[in-house]
Amino acid sequence: MIALRKLYLCENYIYGEVPEEIGNLTSLEELVIYSNNLTGSIPVPISKLKQVRIIRAGRNLFLGPIPSEISECESLEVLGLAQNRLEGSLPRELQKLKNLTSLILWQNHLSGEIPPEIGNISGLELLALHQNALTGSLPKELGKLTQLKR
Repeated sequence: MIALRKLYLCENYIYGEVPEEIGNLTSLEELVIYSNNLTGSIPVPISKLKQVRIIRAGRNLFLGPIPSEISECESLEVLGLAQNRLEGSLPRELQKLKNLTSLILWQNHLSGEIPPEIGNISGLELLALHQNALTGSLPKELGKLTQLKR
């Protein structure tokens, strides 16, 4: 199971927390677990997934903050955590995700200002932050997102 590259468990009735052992799947490239009843927080051991390109875990019941350690997923291209119950601020560490093209975090309970460091994710094409509780002004650094399409 360590050689597993793609894990698709979306649109089921899976419930409970994502086990910490998810971090042992070091060959994983795609983790697609959206539309379930998964609870708890986003597990920090997910940061051990250095090969993961896609994490789609929207439409679940995840709580708590987005762990800053997720920025250690250096191959990550798509981070989709929309329609959960995530709260807290956007981690400034997301700027380390140099391959990120899609950051999909809409309809959560995220708060605070949009960190200017988001403007350092130069390949970002999709930035979806609507339906949260974000405040403040738009950082001028977002103007550096020349690849942004949506």
